[in-house]
Formats: sequence, C-alpha cells, structure tokens
Amino acid sequence: MSQMAIAKEMEFITDENILKNTVSARTTQGIVESVDLQARSAVISGYTYDFGTPDMPVPIEVKMYNSDYGAFELLEGGMKVEVVYGDTGDLRLVVRLQQLSNNATIEEY
Repeated sequence: MSQMAIAKEMEFITDENILKNTVSARTTQGIVESVDLQARSAVISGYTYDFGTPDMPVPIEVKMYNSDYGAFELLEGGMKVEVVYGDTGDLRLVVRLQQLSNNATIEEY
C-alpha cells in the first residue's frame, strides 16, 4: 500500500470521522507470524495489520514487554502481543501494540 493510501486511511482518526462511526476501534491478542519492514505491516494470528509510516501525524505506540519503549522494527515472529487497531473494513491500522509475556495466555475477543 502506498504512503498516500495509508495517509488516506488514517483520516478515520479525526473526531468528525469517529462521530460518523466510519471506523471500528478494536482490541485483540495474538501471535506475530511475520513482519514486513518495507511495507510496515505484520501478520498477527492470521490477520494483516498496517503500521503506517514513521512520520504519521498520530504516531503508532509500540511497547515491548516490561518496557515503556519499543518500535515496530523490534517485532519478531513468535511474539505474543495485544493490539488496539482501527478497522476501516479494508484495513486494520494499528494504534497501539503491547508485547505480552511469552507465558501469557492469549485471549480471544
């Protein structure tokens, strides 16, 4: 997906669009299956999630286990994570991702 297309999808974050219910905010847990650094996307428990561009006006929050810090680039296959994302119907755009303990039990929402 091009940066222009990602920027277009990010428009859902505006108050006006949230009030129009054009996006569904969701939280889920899963296991990272793969990470595509170039496309800035990851497959988590069978679903593709987009992480947008690094210079987006609303930065994606990524935190590693037992840390207040993290980065998309630190994600690896096999990690257990909790993801808060916006679902536009065409795209699952991550807002926040928290790595969970390796011993965590994944809850399905």
